[in-house]
This record gives sequence, C-alpha cells and structure tokens, in this order.
Amino acid sequence: QVKRPGIVTFVMDTSGSMQGDKLQQAKDGLILALDAMAKNNQVGFLTFASRVSVHTPVASLAENRDAIAESVRSVRARNNTALYDAIRTGIEMTDAAEGAPDAIRAIVVLTDGRANHGETKLHDLIRMMSRDEALIRSFDGTFDSSAVREDGRLVRKEEVIGLGLALETEHPVQIFFIGIGDNADIEIGRMLAEATGAEFQGVADEDLASVLEEYSKYF
Repeated sequence: QVKRPGIVTFVMDTSGSMQGDKLQQAKDGLILALDAMAKNNQVGFLTFASRVSVHTPVASLAENRDAIAESVRSVRARNNTALYDAIRTGIEMTDAAEGAPDAIRAIVVLTDGRANHGETKLHDLIRMMSRDEALIRSFDGTFDSSAVREDGRLVRKEEVIGLGLALETEHPVQIFFIGIGDNADIEIGRMLAEATGAEFQGVADEDLASVLEEYSKYF
C-alpha cells in the first residue's frame, strides 16, 4: 500500500524558555523525525522567538534533510514567543508548496510556552465557537485572555472549540501541536488541532524526542 505523500513544515519554538534540555530534546527529536518520515515527503523548517526565521523552504526530503538537520543543530534559544506569527508562516509555506493533489499538508508545532509577541492573533488563524454553539468574534489567544462571543459575552478558553481555518488557503492544512512541559498552553493546542482535524499532545521534556519521532509517522 502506497502512503499518500506529505508536505510538512516543522515549526520550532526557540524562545528563551526553551533553553537547555527542552531545546536539545527538540533538536534530537526533529532529526529522528526526518529519518522516520516516508521518503516521498516534502519538508520545510522554521523557528520562532520574537520573530520568525525561515531556515529551509519546503522541498523534497531527499533535498532538505541535511540542510534542516544542520539548521536544527545550530539554533539557539532567546527572546519572546511569536507563536501565531510562526503558525501563519508555516501554514503559508505548506499551502504554497507544489505537490501531489492528494498530499497531506500539515505543520508540526513544537512549543513550551504561550503566545506573548507578534502581529497575528488566534482569531486570524482559526474560526471558533463556544461549547453552547455561539460563534466567537475575537480571541487573541494570549494566556490570560478570554474569547468574545458575537453578543459580546466572554468565554473561557476551556469552553472554546476550533471550527476551521480562518486563513484563506488553496489546500487544507492541518496543525499538529506538541506542548512541551507544564507551561505550554495546551488548550490553545487543542483548538488549533481541533480546527484542522489534527492531533495535539502535552509532553514532558524528557519524552519530547521520542514523541516527535512518532508524530513523523503521520506523514
């Protein structure tokens, strides 16, 4: 049975809180993931802290594997967390890549933190509703914020459901979310995955490498 090709952009948090074992586990796991992926995939790689850095545009795994591995080994942790800017860029990279019509298009987000920087808001990325089926008008997605329903009432993030991408894309793009450690905003990860028919998971620092390798087998 021939597996559908994947077009995947890895989105790695390199903000200051990733310093140390988290970042090393992310590096090790991403390189393991590249080696575990089907060879007919296309991959790209970006990092984010206070701004987004595109290290490797999407291309075939054979072409990009060594370049991504080299970039992964060289990244350093510093500054803030422009999470939503990075997700937007990753979606745009994945969506724009040439590929088979039936390709699975996705981004895999690795982060240990909460969005606290950047121009993009959560409601720019996904459409949402409350669990009682009221549409969400706005939700910036910062840690201590609440969503706002169309009638102006506030909704706690635990009561918000992701409905679909708010970004206009040519192809469906899934958002897989891996939240590292206790400070990762896993409710945001749930909404992003929910909105795009993907998966999310919270993971301890020491398990990150093995979990990331497992995620690569989706593609």
